[in-house]
Amino acid sequence: MSKLRRLRDVPDNPGELDEPDDEFWITNDYSPRHGIDGGVYRLDGETTEFRVGYSEYNEWREALALYTLGVTPEEIWTDPEAFLGEPFVRLINFSDCDGVIGGRPARTLARESDENRAAIAERARNATDVDPDHAVWFMEIYDDFARAFALAAEDGCVSFQ
Repeated sequence: MSKLRRLRDVPDNPGELDEPDDEFWITNDYSPRHGIDGGVYRLDGETTEFRVGYSEYNEWREALALYTLGVTPEEIWTDPEAFLGEPFVRLINFSDCDGVIGGRPARTLARESDENRAAIAERARNATDVDPDHAVWFMEIYDDFARAFALAAEDGCVSFQ
C-alpha cells in the first residue's frame, strides 16, 4: 500500500518483466481491480504492509459484514445491487486473495473506515456470541485496513495477494 507512479504499459508478455522491489505491474485484464488502470507502477512514498491469512481474512470479512450491515457476506454476494451505497460493500464483495483497489474506491473505503470505526468497534465489543478477545483481533485488522486505504486514497492502491 503506497502512492504509485505509473511508469509504462505492461508488455505483451509480462513474465519477461524484471521487477525491482519498488515496482509492480497490473495488466488491464487483471481481475479483480477497482479504480486503477493496468500498467507498470513504482511505489513512491510511504508504504505499509500487513498479512492476514486466507481463513482469517474470511472470518474477519464475515464479522465486518455482520457488524456493519447485519448480514453475512453470502447475502451481499447473492444480491450486491441491493447493498449499493452501503459501507464496505466494495471490500466485502471483493476477492479474498487477489486484486487491487485504488483511486475513488480506495478513497471511499478510507472515508467509510473513518466514519464507521466507533460504531463498528462498539458492535464488536458488544457481540455476545464471540470471545472477548475477538473484538481486539477484529479491530486490529480493521485498523490495518483503514491505514492501508488512507494511504491508497492519495494516488495509491491496496494489493491483495
